[in-house]
Amino acid sequence: MSDLLIKNGLVITMDEHGNVISNGAVLVEDGRIEAVGKNVKPKTKPEEIIDARGKIVMPGLVCAHVHIHMSLLHGSPLDLSCSSTLLRQLFEEKIGRREARMGALLSGLELVESGVTSIAGDLPCSIGGGKILEEVATLLERVGLRASLGISVTDERSDREGARGVRENERFIKKMRKKRATKVQGMLGVGDTCTVSDELLCHVREAADRCRARVSVETSRSIVKVYSSFEKFGKGNVERLGDLGVLGPDVVLTYCVHLSRNEISLMKKSGAKVAHIPISDVLEGGKVAPVVEMRAAGIPVGLGGGGYSSDMFQNVHFAYCIHKLQSVDLGMLSLYELFKMVTVEGAKLYGWDGKVGSLEKGKMADILILDPSFLPTPVLSTNVFVQVLRAGRRAVETVMVGGKFIVRDRRLLTVDGVRIKEEAKGMIENLWKKLKKS
Repeated sequence: MSDLLIKNGLVITMDEHGNVISNGAVLVEDGRIEAVGKNVKPKTKPEEIIDARGKIVMPGLVCAHVHIHMSLLHGSPLDLSCSSTLLRQLFEEKIGRREARMGALLSGLELVESGVTSIAGDLPCSIGGGKILEEVATLLERVGLRASLGISVTDERSDREGARGVRENERFIKKMRKKRATKVQGMLGVGDTCTVSDELLCHVREAADRCRARVSVETSRSIVKVYSSFEKFGKGNVERLGDLGVLGPDVVLTYCVHLSRNEISLMKKSGAKVAHIPISDVLEGGKVAPVVEMRAAGIPVGLGGGGYSSDMFQNVHFAYCIHKLQSVDLGMLSLYELFKMVTVEGAKLYGWDGKVGSLEKGKMADILILDPSFLPTPVLSTNVFVQVLRAGRRAVETVMVGGKFIVRDRRLLTVDGVRIKEEAKGMIENLWKKLKKS
């Protein structure tokens, strides 16, 4: 028996042909999509039928890079009083495991309530130790998210701390693989490339080969980071990664704002992928990342929020606007292309492309239902991406992950979000006071 039939919706498939189906349907069975189309006829009566008339049905969103602990800084007045990089450094020195857990839980709530079903999240090396990755994985699973999770290592403070972070990532990767029912996978992470020694980068590469795991590497976020790389190592960040043999199809480079043409060529040849963080471009990068050039070179590019925003509709909107600034061709990076980056293309970065990112038979039923009825203009197959962007997160009515309802009728079903947010406020206020004194 089929579990669920969603019918009469405007279905955005994000398949390879970019099909948008008016009065379309999606059939779900055993957590997977069984059929998508205009005239879907279940063999047996579904257990439940949702009439999505007047609504939009689309794949769950993929956040390709998020610092899950940094939700504790969202809305902080300190954002306006010091540099983002300095604030992050001060913040990560002040938080411990308890704060990291709460930050991850808050990020999980914000993400899923805004239609995100899959994330790649990291934690700082400074709060590693014990089983923090397992603790955070448990919290994200409680919320209902699909996740790739790891510690971003650096040996800027000590060689010992960097090596410990690699060991913890390896152990976590192996443990998650043994848990067949989990939606969380481990990955290796690397902090700002210019703060990581050649030895540690090679150590991470060796660990990735042993574990057959993805690697997320922060690089070329600002011109200061590029200058630092030239000063310390005599070459740009990505060029250095290429020379050390770190680059490969299992590597996701995050930020990538300041790149040379040669570095883009190196990325293409290696098969490396990119997570674009548009808000960071403006607040830290000082320019717009060459996303158009990277995608033209055939480099898969996903979209993330970094430490700034868990609302991926907001990140799409921001990216759409800032890329118009650097191109005389206003159609160069269309909304359709940006929504590919936050769905099917983003899924490629972490090996999820065969599982999620589009509504196609055989893929996991990670599905959103949006209600744009508050918009004063009609939603059509010809303007649906504009209207999705206009409606944003407030249109998110239903969120499913693997066929399980996480949000329904705008109500979070998996955890008590109201209680969690109230409990977090006292912790956050104390943390902000500590940061202000610093």
